[in-house]
Amino acid sequence: MRRSIARAVSLGTIFIAISIFMAFPQIRQIDRVTPGDYADGYFTQWTVRWDFQAITGPQELFDANIFWPNRDTLAYSDTLLPAALIVGLLTPIFGSPTDYNLVYLATWVVSMIGMYLLAHRLTGNRLGAVLAAIVFTFSAPRLGQYVHFQLAFACLIPLCIYFLLRVLEEKKWSQAVALGVTTGMTGLIAGYYAVLLSVALPTMAVGWLVWDKKKPTFKTVATLGVAALLTALLMAPVAIKYLDVQQRLKLYRGPTEIEALSAHPKDFLAPARHSYLYGFASERPARRARDVQLFPGVMATILALVGVVALLRRSIAHLITAPHRRAFLLLILVGAIGFIFAFGVKGGIGETEWPLPYALLARLPLFSGIRSVSRFIILPLIAGAALTSFGFSNITSGRPRLVAYVLTAAIATIALAEYRIEINTVPTIDRGSDATVNDLLRNLPPGPVLELPMGDPSTVFHGYVEAPRMLMSIKDLHPRINGYSGFVPPGYIWAVESTNALVTGVPNQQAEQVLDRFAVRYLIIRTAPLTPEVSGAHPHLPGIGFYDAATAEKVVSALPQDRIVARTQSNGALLIQLRN
Repeated sequence: MRRSIARAVSLGTIFIAISIFMAFPQIRQIDRVTPGDYADGYFTQWTVRWDFQAITGPQELFDANIFWPNRDTLAYSDTLLPAALIVGLLTPIFGSPTDYNLVYLATWVVSMIGMYLLAHRLTGNRLGAVLAAIVFTFSAPRLGQYVHFQLAFACLIPLCIYFLLRVLEEKKWSQAVALGVTTGMTGLIAGYYAVLLSVALPTMAVGWLVWDKKKPTFKTVATLGVAALLTALLMAPVAIKYLDVQQRLKLYRGPTEIEALSAHPKDFLAPARHSYLYGFASERPARRARDVQLFPGVMATILALVGVVALLRRSIAHLITAPHRRAFLLLILVGAIGFIFAFGVKGGIGETEWPLPYALLARLPLFSGIRSVSRFIILPLIAGAALTSFGFSNITSGRPRLVAYVLTAAIATIALAEYRIEINTVPTIDRGSDATVNDLLRNLPPGPVLELPMGDPSTVFHGYVEAPRMLMSIKDLHPRINGYSGFVPPGYIWAVESTNALVTGVPNQQAEQVLDRFAVRYLIIRTAPLTPEVSGAHPHLPGIGFYDAATAEKVVSALPQDRIVARTQSNGALLIQLRN
């Protein structure tokens, strides 16, 4: 018992130390910056702040304060509910953004623990399991997605598979509860992972039972049923909302959208952006999106190939009779399915194209909302990390323990050097002078707010304009006509085009219709940039996220003058109170 506790403490210390190393030097500013960019980085912060505010306050959770008067706007993207609860509980202790950053850092530690447990169960090699944990947690498909807070919770997927195997082998009620809760939490945080697990876990469970060639016992069926029931109970309220919004607003992804973020063979040579070791490749001009940075690393690839060869050399009879080997092959099967799905709805060579299996699922409920199918690569990454552990186990088999420790340290050092990247951060903006106008709104009667200029969804700067404003809106909680999420509601483009046209200083009927239709009570005209990246990238386009003082006055002059009740100049913004 003492030895087990000592080992757990040692591993936990190692994993925490590795996480701090990979977050250095940015971790020195843990109380001032957060990982990400000026769009999704702020958007996920808004999500967790809104969630906790709504859960603990009078607000309706899914009727978030964006895209007013549309309902259920939180369901336009991932809810992050369990993560929001954890962050919210940490806020009184550590404050913002330290609370958010600590949870982010914790996902790396949990990721390593989960992958370690799974790899050790499959291979029986502790040192190899440590390497598998590093590969899964920090390789490009994972660390390259650091701008998406919700995707860090892929850390729970190895634990889901680990608990499933425990249920299948041991049939314990406690393991069934752990499986149901972990799977439900994962799905609540990120819809992508709910879909992914809906493929992986049933495939492994059915495969296990078929392979067993025996009639499942009552306890096998009962424990699996308990896990499925718990998962359904946790996820049902959110899943129902997602399905309702998807069907009601026809929020489906078309083949063109899916193809843009599907994996291509060359993506498996793409390291994470801002890689210290592979900077020459990670910064090339023709870079694709972060979602398709899929290079697993040289050391991981070599060890995984050794693992494949070692598996092929084993007799089929041995594989069938060893439960852990059976689990290993089922994990490889699930990894192969994820690998194929990551390539999207069609493949081809030159001008010849053919449909891929995912095309059969792309129209199903929930699946039809998936755009970045390359994220299915998480499944082969888990299988590959386990193969890394198996390959290392075979290399060190029969060798002195000291040799194994030295090899582990050397391979881990090389792998971490491969995976280490410069993590971009954004400053805290929901405090100080930037939030003056939000402090003013907080003391005014509730009413719909329109912020100008509106971010245009047809441009890449939509999120850069609206996400920072959304985060700051948590201070006052007034509903916003503006918004940024995975989708935009019908009529939103019309509102953007109509109100942004006020920049000409000429009144227009469409803008007045927007004010009437949305019963706008407050108008915020931004006169200074909130996000330096926007103003720095386009200094010659002042209308992207703010207006200069002269242009702001032209906008005011284009408003119906009889509607203006009051105007207040605050730091970087002009607040106009309107009569409905």
